[in-house]
Parts: sequence; C-alpha cells; structure tokens
Amino acid sequence: MELKRGYKQTEAGVIPENWTVMALGTAVEHYIDYRGRTPRKLGLSWGGGNILALSANNVQMGRIDLAKEANFGSDELYRRWMTRGPCELGDVLITTEAPLGNIAQVPDSKEYILSQRVLLLKPKEILLRNFLAHFMRGSYFQSRLFQNSSGSTAIGIQRRKLDDIPICFPTNKFEQSDIADALSDADALIESLEQLLVKKRQMKQGAMQLLLNGRKRLPGFTTKWAKTRLAEVCRSIVDGTHFTPSYVDSGVPFYSVETLTSDDFVNTKFISYADHIVLSKRCKLEKGDILLTRIGSIGDTKLIDWEVDASIYVSLALLKLNESVDARYLFCYSKSDQFVMDIEARSLMNASPKKINMGQIGEVPILLPSLGEQAAIATILMEMDTEIAALEAKLFKACQLKQGLMQELLTGRIRLVRQSAQVLSFPMKESDSAADISHNTHFNEAVVIAVLSAKFGSEKFPFGRFRRTKFSYLLHRHVEHEAAGFMKKAAGPYNPRTRYGGAEKIALQNRYVRVLSNGKSEGFIADENIAQAEGYFEKWYGAEALTWLEQFRYQKNDALELLTTVDMACEDLSRAGKAATLSAVKQIIQDSPEWKAKLNRAVFSDDNIATTIQSCGQLFPIEEE
Repeated sequence: MELKRGYKQTEAGVIPENWTVMALGTAVEHYIDYRGRTPRKLGLSWGGGNILALSANNVQMGRIDLAKEANFGSDELYRRWMTRGPCELGDVLITTEAPLGNIAQVPDSKEYILSQRVLLLKPKEILLRNFLAHFMRGSYFQSRLFQNSSGSTAIGIQRRKLDDIPICFPTNKFEQSDIADALSDADALIESLEQLLVKKRQMKQGAMQLLLNGRKRLPGFTTKWAKTRLAEVCRSIVDGTHFTPSYVDSGVPFYSVETLTSDDFVNTKFISYADHIVLSKRCKLEKGDILLTRIGSIGDTKLIDWEVDASIYVSLALLKLNESVDARYLFCYSKSDQFVMDIEARSLMNASPKKINMGQIGEVPILLPSLGEQAAIATILMEMDTEIAALEAKLFKACQLKQGLMQELLTGRIRLVRQSAQVLSFPMKESDSAADISHNTHFNEAVVIAVLSAKFGSEKFPFGRFRRTKFSYLLHRHVEHEAAGFMKKAAGPYNPRTRYGGAEKIALQNRYVRVLSNGKSEGFIADENIAQAEGYFEKWYGAEALTWLEQFRYQKNDALELLTTVDMACEDLSRAGKAATLSAVKQIIQDSPEWKAKLNRAVFSDDNIATTIQSCGQLFPIEEE
C-alpha cells in the first residue's frame, strides 16, 4: 500500500516524517520506583500525618481518585521513603500491576509518597510530560503494554519490557503541546459534563424529596393528600410465568429482572409467538402499565410508555393501574427514597436471592395528591429526566469523540499546525463560535484573568494560578450568583477551561498579561494591552466587583480554599433543596473523591467549616424569588 506523502512506515505504524520513534526507556530521563518498600522496612508505620500515598488503588486512568481507600504518612516517613526525589507537578504515573496500565499525572505541587506498584516517569527534554501521559493512555500504547505483560492472577509488566515499548511523538515541542492541550480540552469537557450530570441528578433528587411528600406544593393546588396502598391504585398486580420458557433466536421479547436493571429492552431473550399467546392470557403487558422487580433486585420500576408486545418472567411484577392514579406520577413516586424503604421493609432480605412476595407488594403505602397535581408533579420530574438523558447522550458522544481524537492526533493522521488558519479543536458549545468571540466563555475568562492579575498581582507577588482560580470563582459567585464550569478538584473549585480551554492563552497572546517568575513565585502581571481588558471588564462586571474582591486580597491560600470549597458545597445543598448544616457540608466534602482528603487537614476543622458556612450566607445571600 502506497504511503501518503509526508508519512513514513515505522515499528509504531505510519507516522509523519518529522515525527520520531524511540523506546520508552530511551525517552525517559528518570524513573522513580519503590517496588517492595514498606513503612515496616523503614521502622515506621502508616498514619501520623496527611501526606497521601499514591498507590495502584488510587491512581486511576487519567486522575488520582481520592475517594479510594488510601494510606497517609508522616513527614518522617516521607523523608525516609522518598530518597530518589520528589513527585513533581505533571510527572507521569503508571500502575505496573493490579491493575496494569492506569496512567495519571501528579496533579499539584503537594508532597506525595510513591507507594508500591506505581512507577513515576520524568521524560527527557525532548518530550513533554503532558504529551507522554496522553500517549500512554492511547490505544496503541495500552495494547503494547498488555501484549508484553505476564502473570495469571495479577497481570503486570517487567520494567525491561516496559522500557522496550516504542512511542512516537512530534520532534516539534509546540506540536506536542498543541496535541496535549487539545486532548486535555477534551478531558475537561468530559469532566465538566460529568460534574453537570451530578448537579442535575442532585437537583432531581432534591425536587423529588420536596414534591413527592407534599412538603412543597405547586401553585394552585390545595387539596389534602391521601395515604393509600399500592393495591388500592391498581386494577391488578400479577407476576410473570413461573416456568422457564423455550427460548428462540427471534420472536417475541421476554423480559426478566436483568432487563430492568440494565434498562435494555432491545437486547432481550425471545420466545415463540405461540408461547407468548399462552402467557398473555394471565399476564398481558400494555402501554401505561408499570413493571417492578421482585426477585434478586427489589423495587426497580419501568413505565411502559411504548406500544408493547412482550412477556415477562416470575422475577417481575406487572402493575395495572386504575383511574385514581396517573401512571407517570406513580412511576416517579416509585423512585423516591420513601418508596424504596417501604418496599424493602416488606421484603425477605435474608432470602437467597432476596425477594418480595406478591401479597406484600400491594401493601406498600403510597402518598396520593389529586389527579391534577399528580400530572403537574410528574411533568416537572420527567422533564428533568429528559434533560438528564440528553446530558448523558452528550457525555457519551463526547467520550466517543475523545477516543477518535486520540486515534487521529497521537498517530499524526491529523496535524495541529500553528501556522495554519484552520485549527482543529474539540467541539464546544454553539455559543463559542467565531461570531461570538467578542464575549464567549474563553474570551470572557481571559479578561477576568487579566484584570484580576493586574489588580491583585505585582512584580514582587505575581498572581499565581491558585489565587487566580479562587478570585475568579468568588467574582462569578458575587456578580452572577453562580460559578458555572467550576469543578471539585483537590485544591478546591477549579475551572479547567481557564487553562486548557484557551483563556490563559488568549490573555497572553493579547498581551493583557505576561508571565513573571521572580525566583520565589510564578504568575501573571499586567502587560501592555491591559487597558483593553479593563475596558471589557468595566462594561461586563463594573468597578464595584473589584472593590468587593478587595476584602480577600490578604487572605491566605488555605483560607481561600476553605471559603470556596465550603461555598461550593453549600450551593450543591441548595440545589438539592437541603439546608447547609455542618454535617451536610462535611458529607458533600466526604462524598467527593477530589475533596475527601481535605477533612484530614486542620484548616477544615468543624469550627472553621461552621464559621465559613455563616460567612458564605453573608457573602452570597439567597435572593428571594
């Protein structure tokens, strides 16, 4: 097969002529590997400090998962353990066994203990760490990694075989940087969608808690709610066939508990039409019925909102409703915490498999408003479900696009050339078009970064990324009452698009700011075109916003991290319809993989969190509707 002009055949496949191939071991300047090292061998033990150990348990693909169980060490253990050098921001991590091949990067400048089964790579000057990390997460490297692995119960790779795996990369470091930025931008979009999904699900959960028990009444409805039983709102409750039918390759769909738990009504088993006719005489599915799992998994439901021709197994119950209940409302109610608790209370949880008897299903209590209010509640909740489903589809598409982008960029099939007028970028929102460049998200944040750096940075104290992020968060919360795009990261709320999405690049390219490193710190200070950015800022936010931010000028980084973290937790609780109490805020922090470790730090003491909750209420009062 004839090669495309400008490309060459190599052991790593077809790549551009100005790319190079070399063994991973040749491209790496320094490995750090503490295989076999334990605290006991050093005469110490885990605990006694808050220095996180990076292990094969918490080094996940693309990130450090702080929700995973982890060890923490003391300053003394760190000093005696990390004798071959520290983990530095951006260094590449790979798990070498159980599991093999998770790739992440050191996320910040904190101290970490490099535990067993994790190898740290510091590439040579010719290779950017960000590019190397993305390449090692790609399908080519992962495939070669597992081809060279060994072991039966725990698959791993020997260091010499890892060293021999070929990698390919552009010789031009600008191209490496552009590829890494494009893929990081894709990661940031995916992560922002994941965070948005979490928020939308929390909002849905909060709405359910308010609407499905009558705590919040919709306008125009005052009729008292009735407490009834499932049997009283159903014409019948029957289970499916108790006999395993003869399955056929194609025919009538046959649903079981697995169909509901996977929510897959396409890839089902099939029975013959003759068997289906017999089974339908006792249990006939129709549009508007509700299916409920009763054996193995208990209480999962599905509203049949399509024209159906199928039969069910004994593990499912079929609820045929009477005219007193809106099917959509009952389906929504079946997703509430109260319904789940009530059905589990009537189940045989110690049975194997666990199950609920048919007679007990009808005894499950139901709260029932008027039909009109049922319809109104169902409409609100199902519209939220539609929005969540659309986001899930968008996330799935973004993940697929990311995989395709990796295949193209990491092999050079698509080139990112800075001189070209056409630049390949990861798909963003429609509002981020060239026609909206005057005030799109990236340009907006470039202006914010620039003006904050000019106001709060100086040649003695350049404005670093940590403080830029926290001040930006506080600005958006003050002016817009929300901080869109910020995610829960180890150092507190963080907006990845300021770095990976182009905002910092725009600020630098427009000469609003410049980078200054004075030996003690590095950050941004004002550059020659700062007046233009200040003009935009004045128009969009007003001078008052900077005056309001003055109160944080001399706050230490820990105090800013505490304030913004607690405020973001309070916002999550507000969206879920919950009060911002000390225990609730701590639970939000505890439940976040990136934030969990904060509760081990003195600055996140109960007293400090409680005081900060009060401060957030004063700084960002809830507006009355």
